[in-house]
Amino acid sequence: MNNIIQQHNLFLDTKYLSSGTNENPKFNLNVPIQLTNEMNYFTAKILTAEIPFSFKTIAEPYNILKVRVQEAQHNIDTSSNLILTEGNYTILSLLEELKQKLTVFMETIEDGHFNNHLPSFNFTYSKETGKVTLDIIPGSGNHTVSITLLWGLNDILAPFFGFTFQNNTVLSYNNSTITSTNYISLNHVNVSPITSLFIRSSSLNQNRLNQEQMVEYSLTISDILLKVPVNSYYNSWLLYENNTFEVRLNNKMIDEVSFYLTGLTYDPINLNGVGWRVILQITEYESPITQKMKLEKEEKMRALTQKRIELIKELEQVRDELQNDVLL
Repeated sequence: MNNIIQQHNLFLDTKYLSSGTNENPKFNLNVPIQLTNEMNYFTAKILTAEIPFSFKTIAEPYNILKVRVQEAQHNIDTSSNLILTEGNYTILSLLEELKQKLTVFMETIEDGHFNNHLPSFNFTYSKETGKVTLDIIPGSGNHTVSITLLWGLNDILAPFFGFTFQNNTVLSYNNSTITSTNYISLNHVNVSPITSLFIRSSSLNQNRLNQEQMVEYSLTISDILLKVPVNSYYNSWLLYENNTFEVRLNNKMIDEVSFYLTGLTYDPINLNGVGWRVILQITEYESPITQKMKLEKEEKMRALTQKRIELIKELEQVRDELQNDVLL
């Protein structure tokens, strides 16, 4: 087991950050923490984390769904970003939010062009299947209308509704005959996708032993210091005590500690102004090479000591023999 050389406990509250933001704070250390031996190494361990459950499950910048509307008779082809109101939703309230925002957008196209034949929407959720159905009800008259929900531009939002970013939803009709495609979700809906928060750091540099595949498709060097489960209710606190997990660092000196708090992406979540706290422990461990050199030195000293004892015994034996010769 590696020997601990020194240990530093930092009690940090974002209320007293040196710079940055509440979700991306930086703390400057008045006295930098330095290795006592260049061959040693640091580890970082967050002992406790206190984080408010004040963030929204749907929030910027992933509350935007791009929509394309086409109408053949008047050569209308226009696109817009539907901005869903930030918040925590049930699937029913989320479907209602999408329906309202989509209807408002349709009403504004071409100075109210669709008012005479505005389609309506019937968005439903099945408890039995866990899936949603996005039905369009054609407007009056003979028109060819296509409304495309571009899930592919927001792979975070799509799973809320049970859709995948690989398949866009097309709500369409031709003269009152519905021709929609991919309008029934492939998967079960998931309106509470954030099951954990990640405390990350860009200033505490981890080595290649720690890798992750949480956000990107391929393994990357991790900057996660701690994974905090979301296991409490909204407007309460996430209290987490870490007894085991620590990460080895490449830093030789630490004069600044920065964090950023994320959910599903690398973007910091918004705690809406509520501060959070951690206890960070920085430990300097003796290098295995240093330990080996010390052991080798100790072995050599023991060997020399043993040799000295043997030589003394030989000298005493010779002295005794000489004394005996003189007496004879």
